[in-house]
Amino acid sequence: MASVSQLAIPVVTYLYTAAAGLESPTCRKSVGVGLIVCGCLLTAVGSSKNHSGSGTASLGGLMLGLGLVSLAVQTCAFSGLLVVQKRALLHYPVSIVVAWGYSAGVAFSVVSSAVDGSLWTLPAHFNSPTAVSIVIYSATVGALAYFELITFASKHLPASFVACSVALEPLAVSMLGILAFGYEVTPLEAVGYAIAMLGVAAMAAIIVSDGPTLGSPRLSPRLRCVTAA
Repeated sequence: MASVSQLAIPVVTYLYTAAAGLESPTCRKSVGVGLIVCGCLLTAVGSSKNHSGSGTASLGGLMLGLGLVSLAVQTCAFSGLLVVQKRALLHYPVSIVVAWGYSAGVAFSVVSSAVDGSLWTLPAHFNSPTAVSIVIYSATVGALAYFELITFASKHLPASFVACSVALEPLAVSMLGILAFGYEVTPLEAVGYAIAMLGVAAMAAIIVSDGPTLGSPRLSPRLRCVTAA
């Protein structure tokens, strides 16, 4: 379900930019959005069948509902950040915008992990060089570099295009899961991923071919070549 919510980020970002007058809605983009939504639905159904016998299926309806609401809030919030930080980047450097945009999230994560007790188990995870390497990699490459690169891209590319690139992560994670951990993908999940990715690719191609939108900077020839490749 987390992968499905991430696939929905381009859809929500597109709705935000269209509602705010930052992007002109077109039939072609709407088709791309429809493909992503259709793919997300198929992936969600396939994933629920794949994990119907897992421990998560035994969770109470309240916790399941809370999890779904949290994913929906996270998707809407991240999509909103992609739109808002573009305006902030017109006046402030990337490092300042990153600090502003994610410091509150870090603080909330620390508080919530302290409340549920997971924060106090952190020292136990530093029990081997491998564990230490994973924590360091997650903090630097997985978090700091990740958000720096997204914010830098937001300064030079339309928010909808950046959202499309974010939606590629579930595919990469799924491929790593299949190759490294033997994760089994149901046929319905595979079809859903394929349709959603087709929609993401279509939206990205349309955004590049349409050129600048109402609230986006013009793509430079070099960036246009890179994004079209």
